[in-house]
Amino acid sequence: MSNERLLSDDEDDIVLARLTAEKPITVDGWPVSYTSDFPKSLKGIVPTTEFHTCINAINQTMHDFYPCIPCYGCGYLCCVSTFGLSLLVRQPCTTELERALDAVLKRINNREPLVQRGIVWKLKRPRHAYISWIEICQVAC
Repeated sequence: MSNERLLSDDEDDIVLARLTAEKPITVDGWPVSYTSDFPKSLKGIVPTTEFHTCINAINQTMHDFYPCIPCYGCGYLCCVSTFGLSLLVRQPCTTELERALDAVLKRINNREPLVQRGIVWKLKRPRHAYISWIEICQVAC
């Protein structure tokens, strides 16, 4: 039996920068925004104006689709009395946020300056870790 395994597309990419989440963060790991500081590792690869255009689009989407106050507040305030079931109330809001963020990342990854350089922005969100971050990768040939 062969020990070879197929590599997923993610394993071929070179991670250039990781943008961490900024507080506050919901229980299920969605931040209000991601850090907008220009990483030094991108110097000479991605223009600062292009970086700020992309991260501003992502952060604006996060602000627009962040779970609403009733969902957020009710989920946390009633958590003890409902044995955590109230945390499921905000699920429709966070699902909408995830869809909107995926759409924005697709638009960003189709921008001509990034396509020419092989730069890809990815949302990383492990299923059971309740954290998220943005990775800026370069596609390896």
